[in-house]
Amino acid sequence: MADLLEDRTLYDKAYEGDVAYVKAAIEAVPEGPERRKFLNKRDSDGRSLMHWAASGGHGDLIEMLLRCEARVDSRDEARWTPLISAASAGRVAIVQQLLAAGADANADTDDGRIALHYHKGNTALLEVLLPVTADVDQRDAGGSTALHRAAGPGLVEAMRALLGAGAKAGRQDKRGNTPLHFACEEGREQAALLLVDNGARLDVKNSEKQTPLDLAPPELAATLVAAAREAAG
Repeated sequence: MADLLEDRTLYDKAYEGDVAYVKAAIEAVPEGPERRKFLNKRDSDGRSLMHWAASGGHGDLIEMLLRCEARVDSRDEARWTPLISAASAGRVAIVQQLLAAGADANADTDDGRIALHYHKGNTALLEVLLPVTADVDQRDAGGSTALHRAAGPGLVEAMRALLGAGAKAGRQDKRGNTPLHFACEEGREQAALLLVDNGARLDVKNSEKQTPLDLAPPELAATLVAAAREAAG
C-alpha cells in the first residue's frame, strides 16, 4: 500500500510540475536499465510521468524527463501518447515541445483518434498540428474526422482552418453523417452555412435515411436551401 501511495504521489507531482520532487525520485534510482525502467513506469491507467507532465503543461519537467531519456511517445492503456494528452488539454507550447523532440503527430489511440481530433476549437493548436498531420480527414473508429468534431459544437474558426487545410466538407462517418448533419442537428447556422459554401450537399442521407435538412430546425433548413440556390446561381 505504501508503494502504491508513493507511486501515486509521484504522478501527482508530475501533473503539478514539481520538478525538484520528480528529479529527486529519479536520482534515487541507480543509473542504467533500472532508471530507464523507472522513468517509463506507468500508473494504473498506463500513464507515464511524461503523460502527466504533458497534461499539466509543464515544459521544464518535460525537458528534464527528455534529458533523462524518457520515451516521448509512451502509450497509456487507451494508447494515448503524451502529445495527445497535451493536445486534449490545450497545451499548445507543450505540443510544440513534444513535436520538436520527435513525437508522432499521427499516432492514434485505440479508437483511431490522432492529436488533431482533440483540437476542441483551439485554432492555435490547429496551426501547430495541421502542418505535421498526414491526413486532415483521418477517421476515428466511428468514422468521424476532426471536421465532424468541430461542426456539431459550431467551432467555426476551427472549421475554417480545417477546410483551409483540405478537409472534405462532405466526408461521411460510419453512420453516414456528414459534418453538415451534425451542424444542422445542433442548429449551428454559421457552421452549416460554411459547410454549404465549401461544397457540402443538403441531400446526402445517413443510415437513418435522414438528410441534413431533415435534422435542421425549420428556420435553418430554409436558410440553407436559400443559400444553396444562391450558390447555384
